Amino acid sequence: MADKQVNELTTISGAEYGNYFVLYDDQESGDEKLKKLDVWDLVYPTPLELYVSESSGNDSNDGSSSNPLETIDEAISRMTNAIHAGGSIMLEEGTYSAPTWGVGMDVTNLNNLLIIGEADDGVSITSIQSSSGEASEWSYVLNCDDVSGISVGNYVNIYETSNISNSERMHGCWEVTAVDGVNDRITVTVSDPASSALSGSLNGSVTILKTVITGGDGEYVFTVGNGCSLNVSDICIVPDGGYSCGLYIDGGYVGIMNDYGFGINGGDPGIFCINGGTFENINWNDKSVCISNFMSSGIQLDYNSNAVLNLYSRQDDFIISGSTTDEGAGLSVVRGSAVWVDSSILICGMMGDGVVADYCGTISTDGASIWSREIDGDAFTAENNAMIDATASVLNCDGTGWVAHFGGIIHHYDATNADGSDSSNGGHLYGVV
Repeated sequence: MADKQVNELTTISGAEYGNYFVLYDDQESGDEKLKKLDVWDLVYPTPLELYVSESSGNDSNDGSSSNPLETIDEAISRMTNAIHAGGSIMLEEGTYSAPTWGVGMDVTNLNNLLIIGEADDGVSITSIQSSSGEASEWSYVLNCDDVSGISVGNYVNIYETSNISNSERMHGCWEVTAVDGVNDRITVTVSDPASSALSGSLNGSVTILKTVITGGDGEYVFTVGNGCSLNVSDICIVPDGGYSCGLYIDGGYVGIMNDYGFGINGGDPGIFCINGGTFENINWNDKSVCISNFMSSGIQLDYNSNAVLNLYSRQDDFIISGSTTDEGAGLSVVRGSAVWVDSSILICGMMGDGVVADYCGTISTDGASIWSREIDGDAFTAENNAMIDATASVLNCDGTGWVAHFGGIIHHYDATNADGSDSSNGGHLYGVV
């Protein structure tokens, strides 16, 4: 770009994102120009705010609220040009698809990106009308106080259940397969390894996730690379097929910051942090986060990655539930990775293990509880010099409550319902009863 005359505040035509500008005295020449150097800085554009509607959008539109785009891919492509400013992508209610193979929605070349969907809460479950199915997949018809804001194809986070035994088995992020507006009933499909269905006057809270992002039968729905950051709010991610993952965080950062809630239904695992990646759930508003119906682990951290779960929350509203195989664990932390649990979380309905720390992985809390309930495998396992230092409780574990092997350490505060312990092969248990 050629030299431009600048007088105080000037709009410079031809400028592009990422250009450098040098301000100098144009009365001088040669080296004297550089001696008059005043500013050498990067020009930051105004952060973009793009709107996307799968029902009324078009990728040739300008992306404004009145002329939305149609696909998230197009919004991310345009956002890439604003790499230093980042921006927001506002998703209307609907179902959006990631590419069918590979990295999915790739935000590796982006920073400070926020994706916001549409959601709602305030619905309550009053009882279970009926159930059908078998172990690992139950269909429930639920009576609610108002289903006018719920549609088939939405996903719902169910949490804060009570009033019947083992009500935690209903916790999670589940697909709505039918809506009966006349009788205020919804039908949901729940992953639960129990051999019998729940019944009775179940009470519970419901968050409606109206914006759904599906992944093709490939690897990842979202890929967040090194040095990049993605924040998401009020969406549900549904990885398709067998070996896919909802959030693949390869050295980058993903934060959950909800107005209403966030969910993942599916995945292998649901969230995978690797190579120093960071996952953080900042829960100022006490809203639900549910990771459910996964094949291996709900959250897996590997190779020096980090996670902070349920930061600033005052409720037990971070839920990992409903594995579909006996592989992996609800929370798996390995190879030097670390998890900090700020407010209590619930891990339930697992065909495999509840919590596993391995190969120098660390899991710790500060007064918060990790509840491990309805677990077919072992509830808490620390192996190969890993450590679990937490307030944690076990209820209804078919395996062993506490397992520490090969230099693994479990330091437990206020242990209850331990369901047995095993500290053989050089493991260490402290405070476990």
